[in-house]
Amino acid sequence: MKNGIPFSDPLAKNIAFVMLQTHKYHINTAITETCIKQPITISYMLEIICIEGSVENAYMGLTEEERQHN
Repeated sequence: MKNGIPFSDPLAKNIAFVMLQTHKYHINTAITETCIKQPITISYMLEIICIEGSVENAYMGLTEEERQHN
């Protein structure tokens, strides 16, 4: 756990990363007074993170036998 974020959880890592990128974006906007368009928007990144979390949870719900079947 670092700064209150359990880094053993991949979803928490991704959320922490997005929060950091959002923070950097706002600082950059404040300094340059411009809005720099990013190729991947924050909302799109959050959507990907939610999908990754769902896939991880589905995998964790499988039994060991079901995991070995694939």
